[in-house]
Amino acid sequence: MAEDEQGEMGLSDVLRNLSLHEKSAISIKKVEDDYVLDIAVQPGLHEKSVISIKKVEDDYVLDIAVQPGHSLHEKSAISLKKVEDDYVLDIAVQPGLESDRCIAATSSDYSLRLYKQGTLANIGSLTGHSNVVTGFTFSSTDKNTLYSSSLDSCIKCWDLRTSKCAQQLEGPCKLHCEFSSLGANSNDFIVCAGTEKSKKDEDVHILFWDRRKGEFLGSYCESHEDDITQVCFHPSDPNKLATGSTDGLVCMFDISQDSEDDAILFTFNSDSSVSKVGWCGSEASNLYCTTHIDTLHVWDTDQVMFLLCNHLKKTGPICFTKSGMGLCTPVHTKIRT
Repeated sequence: MAEDEQGEMGLSDVLRNLSLHEKSAISIKKVEDDYVLDIAVQPGLHEKSVISIKKVEDDYVLDIAVQPGHSLHEKSAISLKKVEDDYVLDIAVQPGLESDRCIAATSSDYSLRLYKQGTLANIGSLTGHSNVVTGFTFSSTDKNTLYSSSLDSCIKCWDLRTSKCAQQLEGPCKLHCEFSSLGANSNDFIVCAGTEKSKKDEDVHILFWDRRKGEFLGSYCESHEDDITQVCFHPSDPNKLATGSTDGLVCMFDISQDSEDDAILFTFNSDSSVSKVGWCGSEASNLYCTTHIDTLHVWDTDQVMFLLCNHLKKTGPICFTKSGMGLCTPVHTKIRT
């Protein structure tokens, strides 16, 4: 009993020391399984200001701090919501000036989230896919357009101004397409997607659509034998396409040709499942790939020659120089054309 009285007196002393106006009130109500760890009163608290602590399932407040020189307005709010176990699968950066561009990130909840590059503030999300998003890329000619592919057999063209799908592309039903990768050429006339190997179809396909008309144009099905992990157009030549697959092959095509046999220019063997392919070097004349066992391969497509094989587990992460002329690793491995 004495301990209870001391506890009540301690709380009364705290309340007397708070600089609250006559009409202000602090209400302490029993909230099941929740309790207050600490409290602070904003200097100059107004009569109509309210501090509200609400139960949020499985979450609780550890501490609150207000930045010096700033105050909480009457209608300000701090919201704690339970966050599901979602995680980022991949990111892409919008072309253009750094101060104006955004970053897109695919999430495990099948959505794409948009962030301002300078502040990483969330500026929107794109929802509409019903399965894992396997590829996405910004338009090269329209900063308000983003393309995405998914295992739900759809390619969506998003209008970033409205966060809505402006166009949807699908393959022929007979191909049983589950898209595993996506690309768009430098003039945005052609959208391309690779497929996973299906039990219903022994072939894997590289499919093409006319972006302007929304029409399916055709597919290649003879160059790869397993899941196509990447399709990547040349950054300036709209007819040059590179593809990679878990069959270990990296292929280069000229899509202006009439048939797949005429279109394929080179086939390189990485001796392992291909993870990523891309362009580098002077005028992007070199083609590189990384594999799922962390090896890096680089080829000169002008001279059709092998330039480099490197094991990333030994050298660490890689990055290309801004000029695209060099490839650097933490142990100062560098190639130049």
